[in-house]
Amino acid sequence: MVHVLAGCRLMVFVVEGLAVAGSLSGWVIAAGVLPFIYVIVLSLVARHENKRSEPFPVPVIPRMIVGISLLDGLMMAFGANVWWLLEGVVGAVLTLGGQRYVCGGGLKALSN
Repeated sequence: MVHVLAGCRLMVFVVEGLAVAGSLSGWVIAAGVLPFIYVIVLSLVARHENKRSEPFPVPVIPRMIVGISLLDGLMMAFGANVWWLLEGVVGAVLTLGGQRYVCGGGLKALSN
C-alpha cells in the first residue's frame, strides 16, 4: 500500500512535467524520485516504531509528515520558482498546526 502512495507522489511531478513542458526532463524525474524515497522511508520508520514496545521519545512520524510539504516546496523552488519554497513552508506550518486536531490510532481513535 505504501508503494502506491509513494508512486502517487512521484506521479505528481511526472504529470506536472508533462503538462507544463510536454516532456520529462531529468530534473522532473529527480524531483519526483526524492518524495518517492521520502514516503518509503517514512513508512519504514513508522513500521519500526509500531514494532517497538515504547514509541520514540520524540514525535518522529508527525514531523516527517510535515517534512513532505517542505520537500515539495524545495523541489518546486529549485525547478520552477523560488516562491514555491513559501508554499512548502506554509504547507508545513498548516500541517503542524493541524496535527493538534487529528488524533492518532487510525479509524478506531476517530470513532471514539
